[in-house]
Amino acid sequence: MLTFRSKLSMFIIGIVTTLLVACQPTDSGSRVTNGDGIYGSIVFVEVLHSDGSGEGCSGFLVDKRVVLTAAHCFDNDAVKTWVLMPKEKGGYQELSVSRFAKSSRYNPDSGMYDYAAVFLNSPVEREPFKVATFPGKKGDKVYTAGFPGQYQGEVFDAAAPSKYHLEMWEYPLTVNGNYHGFLRMNGPAYHGQSGSLFYIKGTGGQREAYGVFDRGDNGPLFFLFNAFSLREISQWIDVSE
Repeated sequence: MLTFRSKLSMFIIGIVTTLLVACQPTDSGSRVTNGDGIYGSIVFVEVLHSDGSGEGCSGFLVDKRVVLTAAHCFDNDAVKTWVLMPKEKGGYQELSVSRFAKSSRYNPDSGMYDYAAVFLNSPVEREPFKVATFPGKKGDKVYTAGFPGQYQGEVFDAAAPSKYHLEMWEYPLTVNGNYHGFLRMNGPAYHGQSGSLFYIKGTGGQREAYGVFDRGDNGPLFFLFNAFSLREISQWIDVSE
């Protein structure tokens, strides 16, 4: 027969176990295989630094001459930038770059306004994304697409371009309300995803990007565009034409 102390111990263990299970994130990211038809507008951005190291980031077209990516990709004295666009039948097309510009409000310490424009010398015939403020609500399926897996400091290997594979991830939105400029998701994050776009799939056929992948120390963290961001990106598009 169980003593009162034994019964109490079992009761406490049961409560603690229930609380631990309840506190675990139950909604996490999963890889998407169909691509949602957006892959043609997602690009790989390679940045070469003065010390010879490289920074591989993801990016996406917001105009036929403008790619958006993460500003922190250019933090360490960038001396050269090039963009690789996936071809429909495999491989990559290298796109010539004229310059880049970080957001005028970019803060490398906080990650606020962590986005930058890369200006192409020639227009590309791919459908760009529009940028917008985030309309999401709890329960929405949100998506990101980019090039995970490149090692920190690795320079693009032109002899093996297939290693930079494009992936798309789906995350269930588990929060509502004021996001304070950022949105963190449950799920894996990889080096090389910096600059990935953040969007909602299938919203009336719209191709709208609501933010960029900032960092992933504790799961994917996205900076969300606000009214200032939309004005600044619009100005970049205007000067590119």
